[in-house]
Amino acid sequence: VLGDTHFGVSSDSLIFHEYFAKFYAFLFNYIDLNNIKYIIQEGDLFDKRKIVNFLTLHRAKEMFFNECHKRGMKVFVIAGNHDCTYKNTNEVNSVKLLQESCMTVIDQYPQTVKIGNTTVDFYPWINESNYNQTVELSNNPKSKIAVGHFEFSSFPMHPGTMAETGLDHKLFKNYETVYSGHYHTISTKDNIIYTGTPYELNWSDCEDTKGFWIIDLDNEKTPEFIENPFKLYKKIVYTDRKSVV
Repeated sequence: VLGDTHFGVSSDSLIFHEYFAKFYAFLFNYIDLNNIKYIIQEGDLFDKRKIVNFLTLHRAKEMFFNECHKRGMKVFVIAGNHDCTYKNTNEVNSVKLLQESCMTVIDQYPQTVKIGNTTVDFYPWINESNYNQTVELSNNPKSKIAVGHFEFSSFPMHPGTMAETGLDHKLFKNYETVYSGHYHTISTKDNIIYTGTPYELNWSDCEDTKGFWIIDLDNEKTPEFIENPFKLYKKIVYTDRKSVV
């Protein structure tokens, strides 16, 4: 499970392209060693709502999608708010327009998808066009697990910054576990797990643990977190005062 990947972050910075490349080499090495066949990406695949830079698209294919194709992997991608052009509908979105053959895209309405021998309820970014369908499925879930790009209130968005607006997470109380992207730091409450981003994206992420998650859908084991060993930001603490003897 990958949280928000934000390809093209920081004005399509080349520094971030190189930083991301280190992580994806680490990710696919882990995938090869552990015979993993599926990736769930929790939304905000790309960073910008209305444009995708060609170099960013090239690097995303090179680092991520081509590596999935090589291994015959299936990738389930949810449309997040950064993927969608409009705020009241997910109808126009980058993940659908740029869909790769290895991808199953959940973009407009909640869907129940079979992965291996089990099912997962997927929820794309919630807005007025799909809110009723969201409530209907959450009240009568078809799976034990839900995955979405949720904006719940009273969860940390970044370390030290709490979300004051959003849905009540109790709307999804009927699930055993709910995995979500959107907020960039890892947190848990009740049955909700915000998985955080796989890597640092801005200064708010400095010294915040990043990585990806392993879920054994067949055996229902406790999810395992794999930490990203690569850091981008560092703090240097200094004083400009002379020491006093």
